[in-house]
Amino acid sequence: MAASVSAGRMTREGPGLSYCRSRRATNVAQEGNLVLTNVSGLHAVVILVLLALEIVALVQVWRDPRRTQLVKVLWTAVIIALAVVGVLGWVVNWVLGKAADALQRRNA
Repeated sequence: MAASVSAGRMTREGPGLSYCRSRRATNVAQEGNLVLTNVSGLHAVVILVLLALEIVALVQVWRDPRRTQLVKVLWTAVIIALAVVGVLGWVVNWVLGKAADALQRRNA
């Protein structure tokens, strides 16, 4: 069994160790392929619906003339970083904003 130093670490090479390392790399590559094969039609539909909701939310945020650039950037970051929660938060904020505008018009 031979010892070698690579990237500051001591490694041991031998017939069994190199086989285990190549076998592990093969298993990792196969697991990566399984990620895409386990996606069913329902998963794809859910992903597409969530993506569509995010796009609609982002378009609405950037088309709103009442919001400042800073608020638009913050909402964009929240919507992208927290996919489902960000979209739901935006919907609640948007609906409450519309209701407040309607009440303000009614009282004016």
